[in-house]
Amino acid sequence: MTQATLADRSVLLLHPTGNAFVRHAVLALSQAGALAGYHTTIAWHPGSALDRLLPDGLRSELARRSYPGIAANLLHSHPWREALRLLANRRGWSRLTRLETGAFCFDAICASLDGEVARTLSRGARPDAVYAYDDCATQVFATARQRGIRCLYRSEEHTSELQSL
Repeated sequence: MTQATLADRSVLLLHPTGNAFVRHAVLALSQAGALAGYHTTIAWHPGSALDRLLPDGLRSELARRSYPGIAANLLHSHPWREALRLLANRRGWSRLTRLETGAFCFDAICASLDGEVARTLSRGARPDAVYAYDDCATQVFATARQRGIRCLYRSEEHTSELQSL
């Protein structure tokens, strides 16, 4: 019996902001041919028509949310709530972003992304595993378990909780 390699697996990854660790994980999975898709709030495309119209400050802020080296068909962006959160923060509308209660607080952004990816799985996406972080794993993991898809969890606080394929 031969052991499966990473290239024999497909992993769907989700994270709201794409921090440095996530960006490297997405790139590594992609380079290994094991990335089924990456869901995030904002996946920016530098050089696009919209990018050229934006002021330099906003353009550089959004460029931190770009994913060079990742095929466009593997990037799935769910931007509206996060865009409104960023706008509310810039305008000082703190009531909208208040922790746990604001319509556009980080918890609401995570719950929304979690639900969107869970619906993707419900509609038939069939990766071998779903890899999620902290507040974005509740709904997607429940849906994945119902469909027999392995769940990989990485807590931002406890990296030892990552389960291997």
